[in-house]
Amino acid sequence: MHSDLIRFAKRYRWFLRFFRRWVARAPMRWQPGFIFVLGRWLNPFQLHRVKLRRSIGLVVPAALIDQTWRDWLNSHVRFVLDFLTYAALDRNWSKSSVIVAEPELLATLRDSGGLLLTYHTHHQNTLCCALGIDGVRISAIAALPEDSPMFPYIGHWAKRVNSDSARHFNGGAYIFTNNLRKLLQTTRRLLGNREVVVCLCDFHQPRPGVKVSARLFDRSISPPTGAIDIALKHGGPLFAAMFAPKDGKLTLELKRLDASGGVDSVIAGYFSFLESSIRSNPACWQGWEWFEDLPLAEQVHA
Repeated sequence: MHSDLIRFAKRYRWFLRFFRRWVARAPMRWQPGFIFVLGRWLNPFQLHRVKLRRSIGLVVPAALIDQTWRDWLNSHVRFVLDFLTYAALDRNWSKSSVIVAEPELLATLRDSGGLLLTYHTHHQNTLCCALGIDGVRISAIAALPEDSPMFPYIGHWAKRVNSDSARHFNGGAYIFTNNLRKLLQTTRRLLGNREVVVCLCDFHQPRPGVKVSARLFDRSISPPTGAIDIALKHGGPLFAAMFAPKDGKLTLELKRLDASGGVDSVIAGYFSFLESSIRSNPACWQGWEWFEDLPLAEQVHA
């Protein structure tokens, strides 16, 4: 493993251990401003500060970079504080912490099931908790923790994120990507049963012979589309979900995706929704970690 990745993994492990002790000994509501100042200062992502701020600056006006960076770190701290109490989350937490911008769309999702495409926001696991608490039976596609190069350092925590959040899935489970045959069979079955499958595909994963891509600002991105292909084949509805802090609350924004044009129209709608979300709340997206590495759209389509 690269030395920089080892350094990041070790600092992340220390950060999680520190906040575990904090949550165990201090009320979550005690001096919240201080908690976030401390969390920003100690945050492992400070090791990636230069790249992240440079990536943010490709889209966000210079005058807003500092605030976006602070909000982004605050978002990560909030995830850690929520994660450490996943097992105790309930309807009281949901009522006080979560706002649903389109309750009618959430009701549609709950009744119809379908593929819910969300984004890396630090809060994708918390989203699954919130949906489950609201009565949605869900499963989530995820990488196996053991497949991460950081597993030797934070594997315990990655497995805890999965186990503690899955308590709220109403009988659903994580579907791991290490077994593609099982992934396809399980996803097909769940969508056929009108259950909700959560998937993230806001990262670049080009495949030989596959030319599905979309534009995100001035960049081109070719995401994985396996779950989308299954949903389209079986006629299941597709939705996009942004779930991130906004005005002090975790805000769920939903959009029904147009599948009439096949996978290309789904991907276009998915990234269009992401771009509009970033424009209104630049700190919502964790993907600043890889945004500057995406190819320029003009180079790809030249």
